[in-house]
Amino acid sequence: MKAIYLLLFFILLYSCTIHDKKAIKFIKTERYNIRKVGDTVFELDSTTYYNKLGTIDSLITGDINYYYYYNLKGLLIKTEGINHDEPDAVNRAIRRYNDSDSLIYSSIQEHDFTLHIKLKRNNLNQVVEKTFINTENQFIEIDSFGYYRSGKLASITKFNSFKNLYYKKENVYNNNNLLIKEVTYKKTQYDSIHFNEEENTITYTYTKDHKISSIKDYLGGLSTGFRHYTYFYDDRSTLKKIVDKPVGDVSGVTNIRAFDSHGNLILYKVLEEDGHVRYNNEWRYIYDLQNHWIYKKTIAQDTTTSGVKRTIVYY
Repeated sequence: MKAIYLLLFFILLYSCTIHDKKAIKFIKTERYNIRKVGDTVFELDSTTYYNKLGTIDSLITGDINYYYYYNLKGLLIKTEGINHDEPDAVNRAIRRYNDSDSLIYSSIQEHDFTLHIKLKRNNLNQVVEKTFINTENQFIEIDSFGYYRSGKLASITKFNSFKNLYYKKENVYNNNNLLIKEVTYKKTQYDSIHFNEEENTITYTYTKDHKISSIKDYLGGLSTGFRHYTYFYDDRSTLKKIVDKPVGDVSGVTNIRAFDSHGNLILYKVLEEDGHVRYNNEWRYIYDLQNHWIYKKTIAQDTTTSGVKRTIVYY
């Protein structure tokens, strides 16, 4: 199953169009890991090729080559992953669309296993049902979606292969149509018949310009505590830092993430409850004239551990 999820990851990651002043022709990625002091020999990791529309044509790695195919409208319709060691073992993903160019079917295939995902849409072209079916045409899961008149997602319900409800989420919005509350109900199966129900609530607050300022993730059950995520911005409303920590009758570490002006992660630090640093990673970047990073260095516990170099060629 690992290859399936890897294939799906690359589909989601690379099927979007790149909007830049110059279109990227290809990116060659090389990396090194410090095995001993002074060892900084780069090894080729992957090469990604793009077309002039900014969508990916192929991704060449050391183990698997991924190829992407589009229809005349530029919509991704097929992805194939070919393993160098097993040329007959092709991983394949298929997509189909309706007349409004919205996704109505996708499948992910690895060897003899295929996962089919069928999407049903209403007259407003909103997804109202999503069905998961395996190779033997057996029902795995069905998800249902409800909406407010504003078009915002109101609820999600999920049923397992026994057609038992095991998950439900309800959304609440403010007058600006910003999500302010999510309530999730989960049933955790502890044998083939009985279920335990868990409830979880997440609340959101926003800045004056409608950017998230904080998130409170309540653990539910008998606990009144929550995990608090606080977002920090600069004068240009660019996200600079996220801090999440436990509040109330809960325990846990504090996570600190910092970002540069390009939105790339430059710091991830984990603090124990007593303030002791459990984990501290930093990243340093060098950018080209198109504001794409071409070099990234990883520093763990004050020691350089790895580096990634990208050669970017433009049309």
